[in-house]
Parts: sequence; structure tokens; C-alpha cells
Amino acid sequence: MKSTTWGSDPLARTRDALTELHVYALVLDGERELIDIRIAELDGAHGQRRELTELHRRRAEVDAQLDLLSKTIAGLRAAADPSGLNL
Repeated sequence: MKSTTWGSDPLARTRDALTELHVYALVLDGERELIDIRIAELDGAHGQRRELTELHRRRAEVDAQLDLLSKTIAGLRAAADPSGLNL
């Protein structure tokens, strides 16, 4: 019997890709949490407008990346396993 390798099993490759996408989403979520903490620390502080502006800009970027990741994950799951039984 021939053993299945990572390269020959599309479902395994899809699971690996989904795992990596989920890990990246967790990293981004952690970054968003740190940004929110720093924004709360600076809220109301005088002279910190530049940093607050940059933090809000980065927060919006992270939100957009997380939204795109969510859509990518959903699309990959739907394409690889339309029944939803395996992924």
C-alpha cells in the first residue's frame, strides 16, 4: 500500500492551509488587542495625537485583514469541502 504524503493529499494540504490562516488570524487578533490597550492608555492624554492617529490607522488595517482572512477561510472551506463534513 502506498503511503500518502503531504503533497499528494489535497484535503491534508487544505487543512494545513486553514490551520496557518487561523494562526495568522490569532496573531492579528492579539495585535488588535494590544493596540486597543495602548489606545485606552493614551485616550485623553495630551500631546499623543500622532501616536493615537497611527494606532487607529493600524487598528483599521488589522480589522480589514481579519475580515479578509475570515472570507478567505470560509471560501477555502466551501471549495474544499462543500458538505462541511470534513473541515
